[in-house]
Amino acid sequence: METKKGKKSEEKSRGISAGLVILVCAIIAVSVYIFYFGQPDNFAGYTPLDSKGEARFIVGEPKPMFYEPQIMLGEPKPVLNEKGEPMKNEKGEPVLKADTLFNEKGEPQFKIEPMLNDKGEQILRAEPKLFRIDANNKLTKEELKKDEKGNYIEEEKDEAGNTVAIRSDKKYDMPASVVFNQAVVGHPVNIQGTVYKGGVTVCIVMTLLLTVLALSVERYFAINKAKGTGNLIKFVSNVKRKLEAGDIAGAQTLCSKQKGSVANVVSSGLTKYEQVQNATEDMSKEQKLLAIQKDIEEATALELPTMEQNLPVVAAISSLGTLFGLFGTVLGMIRSFAAMSNEGAPDSVALAAGISEALINTAFGIATGALAIISYSYYTGKIDNITYAIDETGFSIVQTYAEKHK
Repeated sequence: METKKGKKSEEKSRGISAGLVILVCAIIAVSVYIFYFGQPDNFAGYTPLDSKGEARFIVGEPKPMFYEPQIMLGEPKPVLNEKGEPMKNEKGEPVLKADTLFNEKGEPQFKIEPMLNDKGEQILRAEPKLFRIDANNKLTKEELKKDEKGNYIEEEKDEAGNTVAIRSDKKYDMPASVVFNQAVVGHPVNIQGTVYKGGVTVCIVMTLLLTVLALSVERYFAINKAKGTGNLIKFVSNVKRKLEAGDIAGAQTLCSKQKGSVANVVSSGLTKYEQVQNATEDMSKEQKLLAIQKDIEEATALELPTMEQNLPVVAAISSLGTLFGLFGTVLGMIRSFAAMSNEGAPDSVALAAGISEALINTAFGIATGALAIISYSYYTGKIDNITYAIDETGFSIVQTYAEKHK
């Protein structure tokens, strides 16, 4: 009963362990996605082309735009003439007048109305930061110089008189549907920015990828511990020699030194060997052989779940990683075709973003699935070798007893 209870407790802790690994990997994946891949330095926006060519800049935080403040007026009231009668205009309509509203300090109150686009969405404006462009037309992290008024210098030249950067103080206006504090609006300038363009699905696939890596490392140490401290092949060979010599105590000593799952199963079989050999009960030889074999099988059944722990999760991820990668690919292609379906010229930025999302998710999904398959195959092969060693040693124990007790 204690053994079964211990086994159930072990299975419960094993489930919590896998869940905890997935949770931690999810937190790490989201953090890396936001704070590493989503850094503004990984992106560059593009201003409209001018006579001097293309100017690149990093886009800042989008902020709402408002019209000029207007004085707030009270409720319109009819204007009265000297006789106290309502005045009328040329069309016969009453003339109305609204008084200025004042606050408690006697100051006029103002109302500020947000700027809206044709769709009724509030307009946001992202102020650009201009950075140097090197001789190879690549964006650097060194911001352009400003004049005394805080404006970027029109054209910056090096000592040789070559233009190294071009001024552009134009701003991006965008609808409120653009998320505030989004890392950047623009094109990725490196692989980190390209990964960020993969979208939310990247976080899911990254979580699966990190989970495979974490569980693979955990299985490496667990299975090595199950093999024991010494060479498994030599251990099996030494135990067989001790059994052939009838040295059961010597075989037990080897198990104590070897440790691990194989040694535990062999030690259990040897203990049962001694018990049936010294048993005073009236048992036939076949019953004793069956008792030894049954004990070895029970010990093996208790050790195998420990070795196979978390491998079903890795097997599931081998399929899930590919499926989520395919899901992200489909989403990316949907956005790409949506950009192409616009009237007039297609939105090249949205088209590029959709293609990036599709390809990044495809790459991550394939990498996750391939790694999971390799990991699962590698460790199941190691477990098969351990199981073979257990079966071989268990067979030797049973055969030794059969030969010694004819």
